[in-house]
Amino acid sequence: MLRRMSKSGWFLALPVLCCLQGPALAEEGQDQVPDEPEVLVGGSLTDRELSQHYVRSLGMGPADQQIARWEMPICLSVLVDSEPIAAQMEVRFRAIAEQVGLKVARGKCSPNVMIILAEDASGTVVQLTRRSLISMAEVPRDKQYLMTDDEAPIRWWYNFVVTSRDGDPGFQNFSSSNIKTNTVRQLTRATVVINVPLVTGRAVDSLTDYVALVTLAEIWPDREPRSVGSILDLFKEEPSPDLATGGVSAPRLSAFDRRFLCEVYRMPLARAGQYQRQYLVNMLSAERSSCIR
Repeated sequence: MLRRMSKSGWFLALPVLCCLQGPALAEEGQDQVPDEPEVLVGGSLTDRELSQHYVRSLGMGPADQQIARWEMPICLSVLVDSEPIAAQMEVRFRAIAEQVGLKVARGKCSPNVMIILAEDASGTVVQLTRRSLISMAEVPRDKQYLMTDDEAPIRWWYNFVVTSRDGDPGFQNFSSSNIKTNTVRQLTRATVVINVPLVTGRAVDSLTDYVALVTLAEIWPDREPRSVGSILDLFKEEPSPDLATGGVSAPRLSAFDRRFLCEVYRMPLARAGQYQRQYLVNMLSAERSSCIR
């Protein structure tokens, strides 16, 4: 949790809630769209309908566009005026990334995942772009206003590269197959700016889980609540005062979130965007075990 000390200082008021352990191996998916699992009725919606709603609500871009993910090692940088907070976020983020099968660089490296906690988030974004430190050229037009929205607790954006199936720079053209493509969209950078005044009272672990979900997979910001049973719903309600006393648990990645991240990195590359989304729906409704503990 972040509590305000002064205009420039923040201290850690809640200890690490849980340490995630153990890496997971990424799995290569099948070439054909997986068979639809048996539909089980739970409440008013089937498991499949819930999975479809979750995938649609994430906002991963146009349905015919490939979902970008990381193929290169991640180098994480957390910029905050508190070493304990930075260390806590780094440990938790690294654990999640490694469990989905990603390599996270250790020691000196050039950051490609940057998490900035700022008193003036919008001003920080403006400075980054004016000084050409980070490109926002690939932010969709309908999302650009969210990057400097003073009411947004967290804003983020990505940079991409399109490569051939073998990893060489390529063009966005399709093969003769309706499922396989000749190219792959890869994430090359993710930048997150957290508006510190708007996250006061939130647990550091909750913020880290939120950031991990939106940086390890292509999920664009949205001003409206997602309502999908996700850590993305973190800001729908005010934080509970019982967090400070341990009376309630801090929100974390939901079961859907954990399985989604695992399946994104089990999902076959060089596939059409519609295939990838269908794959995710099928695997989420099949309730395969999560690689994240």
